Amino acid sequence: MTMKNDMSFGEFKILFQNNFKELTKNASHLFEIELDKDVLWEKIYLESFPPGTNEIYRQRREYDCSCCRSFIRNIGNVVVIKDNQVKTIWDFETGDTTFQPVIDALDKFVKSHIISDVWVSKLKKIGTDKNFEQLENGKVTEWQHFYLELDRKFVDVTNRSEGEIRGGFRSTKDVFKGSLDKITEDSLLTVLELISSNTLYKGEEWKFALTKFLKYKKEYDKLETKEEKENYAWEQSVKINDVVAKIKNHSIGTLLENISEGMNLDTAVTKYEKIVAPENYKRPKAIFTQKMLEEAKRIKAKENKEKKQKLMEILANKEDQDLLNKSKEDIQKMLDELE
Repeated sequence: MTMKNDMSFGEFKILFQNNFKELTKNASHLFEIELDKDVLWEKIYLESFPPGTNEIYRQRREYDCSCCRSFIRNIGNVVVIKDNQVKTIWDFETGDTTFQPVIDALDKFVKSHIISDVWVSKLKKIGTDKNFEQLENGKVTEWQHFYLELDRKFVDVTNRSEGEIRGGFRSTKDVFKGSLDKITEDSLLTVLELISSNTLYKGEEWKFALTKFLKYKKEYDKLETKEEKENYAWEQSVKINDVVAKIKNHSIGTLLENISEGMNLDTAVTKYEKIVAPENYKRPKAIFTQKMLEEAKRIKAKENKEKKQKLMEILANKEDQDLLNKSKEDIQKMLDELE
């Protein structure tokens, strides 16, 4: 892109607004980054204008505006998460040598910090679009400022406070991420198998939620960095229902955590049954899974291998006369049975 240096702030604002609209059109929620907002305004925004482009006008620099300061402190740290990628509201091209360095610096600074909350607004209009000043000579000057009109999906109209709303989202995210960290994929597959074999009390009620959570677990476990996992938990926690997000807080979550921590399966299921089943409940089937079958086969194969080895040693050393008196066919049959 060929860079120019003749863009007005009003033209820059239109690009900014268009980018925000495009960036957020498919987003259900906006997120905020934890950072020092004074630094964002004073050190990043004001100090990133190229030399000669933000000179003193009257008493302050040209772009040192109280309206714009309020805007940037309010929404300058807002981001969108899409497919686990964080996009700031400053990530766009202007083609202008004055404003591009500023938004590049803002974008870089915001991205260098972590998400702390879902961004909440009670207001549809953010900032002051423009105002007017009458000069001493009688002329009226129009001043342009940062300004956005939010889509109604980003405006909370309930009587709950912003802090209460943010706290609710944060709590859901923390529980969801805790579930993803503590509950193993193997425990989920085990419980789903118990449900399919109809051996888990009221297990069918949890099949849908467990299947959904398993999908998130598989995606989560593929992520490598702490930041990627944090972003994933934020992005997904605002989309899914509370039962799935807070699965570890339910009775089935206790079962999953116990299995994940290595508790004997029968013991874990018994503990679950004590929570949800009536006192006189009797399990219709013994607890049995494919994994248990495979483990039993593995143990049996190991035992047979050891027995066969011992039998071969006895034959080689001629230690058991009764065994030596057997026919070759009988001895071979004994060895075959240990295969």
